[in-house]
Amino acid sequence: MVTVVSVPHPGYAVIDGGTKTFSCDIPIGVEPHHFPGYAMPVDRPDLRLARMNEEHGMLVCDAGDTRLRVGEKLALYPIHVCTAINLQSDVYLLENGKARKERVAARGMLV
Repeated sequence: MVTVVSVPHPGYAVIDGGTKTFSCDIPIGVEPHHFPGYAMPVDRPDLRLARMNEEHGMLVCDAGDTRLRVGEKLALYPIHVCTAINLQSDVYLLENGKARKERVAARGMLV
């Protein structure tokens, strides 16, 4: 889950999820996967996570207006979950339509 923190232009919005949340180790828009962005917004195929720095990401809408507002929450699927999980202390698992919080026991345990 991310929060929209700025909408400086109708065509893009800034979110509070960047490379500390989503992996950038898989290139976007190239073979073999042709991912359109670093994460896929749930229920919003018109948006793509096109750019990131450590703390923020930029969602763009190629069709024009993102229709996003500051404070709005969005769910995004990362395109590479391994790195994204390693960067988080907690995750939410969806089971039978209910979300439950789970501690990431191996957080940062790279050897």
